[in-house]
Amino acid sequence: MGGNITAIMIVGIVFSFLIISSFFENERKKERQKLEAALRMEEMRRGYAPGTYSNKFDKKHSSKANKKSNKDFKAEFNSSNIEDEFDDRTKERANLKKGIDDLMTRLNNLETIMKEDKKDET
Repeated sequence: MGGNITAIMIVGIVFSFLIISSFFENERKKERQKLEAALRMEEMRRGYAPGTYSNKFDKKHSSKANKKSNKDFKAEFNSSNIEDEFDDRTKERANLKKGIDDLMTRLNNLETIMKEDKKDET
């Protein structure tokens, strides 16, 4: 009878260990998935194919399959208007800088004129 109680206690300890280890494994999986999602978002934001760097942690995906999908993504990415948008933003930034420089020149000219007017009045 004492052996039965010991066996039940051992089984209970093993099951509780399995439940606790399963809980921590699920938490690790969630954290890894969050990291993967953040990496994929950053890859897409920077213009890389999704999975270029984030799939390095995932052992399920083969590199041959990723190379094909990366090529497809790069072809699609290159055909998009992102380069045109970048050029437009660069041109707009240059125009704004030129406008600011023109305004600074005008302001300096106005200050010079104001100083000359004060000299003439006295």
